[in-house]
Amino acid sequence: MPEGTPDLIPVPVSMTRREGSFTVTPDTPVAFSPPFRAEAELFAAEVGLPLAKPGEVPPGSIHIIEDQAPLPPGAYVMTVSRSGVRISVTGALGAFYATRTLRLMMFDGPALPALRIEDRPRFGWRGLMLDSCRHFISLDYLYKTIDRMALFKMNRLHWHLTE
Repeated sequence: MPEGTPDLIPVPVSMTRREGSFTVTPDTPVAFSPPFRAEAELFAAEVGLPLAKPGEVPPGSIHIIEDQAPLPPGAYVMTVSRSGVRISVTGALGAFYATRTLRLMMFDGPALPALRIEDRPRFGWRGLMLDSCRHFISLDYLYKTIDRMALFKMNRLHWHLTE
């Protein structure tokens, strides 16, 4: 990966570094197109950001917008610039995956490097197997594991319950 780009798992299809950065503050609003309200609300709640009013796109916001170009299921284009973050998607799955990528980027701190990411799932499924038949797994651990799977865009859980 080019120097100054975030370490993301899984690695996006394309990531191009640009000049500058955008700093997310506690006042950075999350704006959205109406079909992506649920994904915007989930992301805003997870990272503690305010939600913009429907239809409003305040300056310096994180904006999830519906793209008119046909993208494959789960695909998104994210552009981080000095003026904000723009996420273009055609479906809810793409909006969810894009917000997971943005959360991963925010683990390094509030300053996001300016870049353009184009991503889509390369496989129909990414999964994990839990074997609670041989190893006790608490319900709390299961919930945390599912949240971690979502963060890394895993979409299948094989849960081995019995012998």
